[in-house]
Amino acid sequence: LLGLAVGVPVYGGFLLLTRAAYAIGDSRTPALASLGSAALGAAVMVATAEVVHGSARLAMIGVGHSVAYALGGLWLARRLRPRVGKVLSVRLLVPLGAAGAVGLGAWRAMNAWEPSGRGPTVAALAVVSLAAVGVYVGALRVLDALPPRSPELRPGAG
Repeated sequence: LLGLAVGVPVYGGFLLLTRAAYAIGDSRTPALASLGSAALGAAVMVATAEVVHGSARLAMIGVGHSVAYALGGLWLARRLRPRVGKVLSVRLLVPLGAAGAVGLGAWRAMNAWEPSGRGPTVAALAVVSLAAVGVYVGALRVLDALPPRSPELRPGAG
């Protein structure tokens, strides 16, 4: 599970870049990236399953899948750059680090709380999630990392 969990941000980024390509009318590039990543991921997973044994096998299969989609995402970002500009920058790592820190804090808060039963667990998740969102938005404000507001959403517009 951990091997696959590490790849969730990678796969999410891949899907975001895929949607960006669709938004500019390019369906061929993300299709090629998806096919290439799937083929590479399958090859790595098969090769890993033959070499690694035990519980490490499943973790390495997840890591192989994640690496394949990371490479596909990097290729897709490179192909999109001439049309959409730079999609990867060091400036983006700061909000990503803040998200990781807030997520770790939320996880620790849930572990410390230790609710038992469905109702208390749902309530604890709601409280911790709302607090985490508030802390994350506050961190983005402090870091000046929030995107500009849409003109339609500004007070007095419309």
